[in-house]
Amino acid sequence: MPTDRKREFVLVVLAIAVALAAAATRLFWLSDMEFKGDEVSTVQLIAEKGSEPWSALGPISGNSRFAHSSGFFYFVHWLSGGSHAPLRMVTAIAACNVFSILLPLLLLWRQPRYLMTCAMWATSIVLIFGSRKIWTPDLQAAWSCLAIGLLAAASVFERNKTLRRLLPGLAGFCLVMAGHMYMPSVFVAMLGGGMVLLVLLATRQKERAAAWLVGSALGWMTFVPWIVTVVKGGAAVGQPGATSATFAFGQLNAALQMGLTAASPLQFYLLYL
Repeated sequence: MPTDRKREFVLVVLAIAVALAAAATRLFWLSDMEFKGDEVSTVQLIAEKGSEPWSALGPISGNSRFAHSSGFFYFVHWLSGGSHAPLRMVTAIAACNVFSILLPLLLLWRQPRYLMTCAMWATSIVLIFGSRKIWTPDLQAAWSCLAIGLLAAASVFERNKTLRRLLPGLAGFCLVMAGHMYMPSVFVAMLGGGMVLLVLLATRQKERAAAWLVGSALGWMTFVPWIVTVVKGGAAVGQPGATSATFAFGQLNAALQMGLTAASPLQFYLLYL
């Protein structure tokens, strides 16, 4: 067997192994998921999304006292087909996390360094446990993995004019969408997205930088209803008038601390990926 064919065969086998690891560790035995008070209240909020008036605000964070976006709750409600069953919801969350690994894997499996990245995502204990619960941080990693994978794929498909313009834009959009899942990801998207843009400009990848900027801008536009509601003092879920009474620079500072403070690289890894 020629060397190139041997290499491709090995990569195919490894890619299949990564795909199986990602799916099996997230989709099997979901009935054993953690289901305490936080998860019960989250399920109730998700189930109510089909019957109550639309709102840009989710519940207020118990840590920062800052109102979350309602994006996670509507997204899971849609993913689970409007089901009120917790097992259906956690299955939807787990499947979304599997998809966020399989799509980059499908695009990047020929590149060993990117295949290794997908393998790390697939086998990360933190990501596995975070894929098997009904909790707002559970989907921030999924959108972040999609953003990283799509941005990497833009360099792999550099000769394809359509993909090299489309993929960075989708990556920027996905990174911002993580903020709708869990508010600290907003600050990751602001700082990380800004750094990506600076690197693309510094390396004279103007076309890719423009696509990233457009995709990110479209993503940030989805936060306009949330910003307007917060500024006007709209009520967060379960706490009428709470944002009107508590919105202040002190609350924003607390949210920033929660999103950016990391005492060690391990804590940073545990919080974000």
